[in-house]
Amino acid sequence: MACALTLGGCAHDGARQAQPELGLHVKEAITVGGLQFRDADGDGQLAPYEDWRLSSLERATDLASRMSTVEKVGTLMHSTMPGRDGELGRAESYDLDALGLLVGDKHVTSFITRLTQAHMMRRCRPCWPSFSTGLPCSRKSSR
Repeated sequence: MACALTLGGCAHDGARQAQPELGLHVKEAITVGGLQFRDADGDGQLAPYEDWRLSSLERATDLASRMSTVEKVGTLMHSTMPGRDGELGRAESYDLDALGLLVGDKHVTSFITRLTQAHMMRRCRPCWPSFSTGLPCSRKSSR
């Protein structure tokens, strides 16, 4: 429940919201009642956590109920992107095999890198396994 409350505080609640721009990069949208939603889990159906019309608390509670304990802990972790030859954070290229292990085995979803979010998504997404919830990885940078 604490995880749901933490996740629930991350977004603004609003009962009657206009269709937001989804900014899709990897997954397709699904249409329900003439409105579009991210199909984060890729099942072609609208799960409560994917429904931007619901409150943050409702969405977070649903999402947390679908995640394993290991996945929940992984979302709380923050790591440096593993660079080639063991260099952290400032490498010219990243070790995608090591990144795949952090994401796939430890479920870490937040990284420190000098890459922009869009660049990180394009370069690193192929090594990430398909998560049941479809949670994206995020990055932190001093840029």
